[in-house]
Amino acid sequence: MFTGIARVPKHVWDSDPAVRDDFERLIERLEGLALDVGLDPDRNICLTDGEADVRVGISEEMDMYLREEPGTWRM
Repeated sequence: MFTGIARVPKHVWDSDPAVRDDFERLIERLEGLALDVGLDPDRNICLTDGEADVRVGISEEMDMYLREEPGTWRM
């Protein structure tokens, strides 16, 4: 199960290269964080290209590492 952390409508993804660049930078940052805590980025970060939207998600295990307390994140 993955926790969604970013989402953009499909039509925006298809028409705006800046959005794709932002998602690429986000994924690179998340990959670095995953490696810092000893997690495999390929197994803990996903980009899902659906019919209605495009989403970035992280595994529950990675989500636990990023949370300081319920409801907040550290980056």
